Amino acid sequence: MAASRVLPSSQHRFHISVTGEETGIPFEGDFVFHRPSIGERSQIDVTRARLCGDMSNLDPLVADQNYMLAFLRVTIKEFPSWWRDADMGMGLFDLNVVMAVYDQCLNFEKEWREKVHGSNDPGKPKFVRNRQGNQGGDQEEAPRDRED
Repeated sequence: MAASRVLPSSQHRFHISVTGEETGIPFEGDFVFHRPSIGERSQIDVTRARLCGDMSNLDPLVADQNYMLAFLRVTIKEFPSWWRDADMGMGLFDLNVVMAVYDQCLNFEKEWREKVHGSNDPGKPKFVRNRQGNQGGDQEEAPRDRED
C-alpha cells in the first residue's frame, strides 16, 4: 500500500476584470476552478473532439481555442452569470476574456505542481503539437499526477 500523502487543495478561487478586445465590454467576476480528474480529462477531450468535428485540417488556432473552451466547460465550477449566459465562454466575441480565465487555471496548475513536486519541476508545456494521422490541431497535455 502506498504511503499516505496530503496534497494541496485542487480548487482555486480567482477574480478577473478584463475588457473585451473586440467589443470593449468590461467583464468582471469570480470563478472557482477545480483540477480535472482522470475522468474529467476524458470528458474534456471528448468535448474538444466534438468542437473540432474530427477535422484533420482545422486551423491550429481554432483547435487551441476549442481545447480551452472544453477545458473551462469541465473545470470551472462556479462562475458569474455573464459566463453562464455566454454558454461558458462559447458565446463571447472576445477571446481575450476566455484566455484570461484559462490563464488563471494554467497558473494555478503550475503552482500546484510546484507545491507537490518542488520548484525544480519544469512542468508541462502549455500546448503539445500533435500532427500524427488525422488528429491535427493542438491539444494541451493532460496534467499527470505522480506517486513517489
